Amino acid sequence: MRLLRRLLSLVVLTAVVVVGWMFAQANPTPVAIELPYAGLLADVPLWLALGVAFGAGLVLAGLLGLLPLMRLGLRARRHRKESERLAAEVHQLRNLPLSSEGEGPPRGSAGAAPDAAASARSAGRGG
Repeated sequence: MRLLRRLLSLVVLTAVVVVGWMFAQANPTPVAIELPYAGLLADVPLWLALGVAFGAGLVLAGLLGLLPLMRLGLRARRHRKESERLAAEVHQLRNLPLSSEGEGPPRGSAGAAPDAAASARSAGRGG
């Protein structure tokens, strides 16, 4: 699989170089470019001017495309930290003792001892 990926990358790179070479051979005309705040650039080959403009646009679009991904990454990090905090809290609650030493026997739902609560329930059903 790795060999296939490298071979495919080599083919794509070769194709890009060949197409670029053909583009440069077809557009050798020198042009003058007037840049704001930089002045006049004279005798720049057309293929170079177009290539630089394309590259600058590609970089700018890539940076603008990374902003939402960075936002999502920060949000995912925040949620992951919150999840870890909650998991630690659940783990801590699971390890708590069921009763303290000074409390005595466990109580039923009405606050009475479990045996008294069971006998009260059975007496209520029978009568």
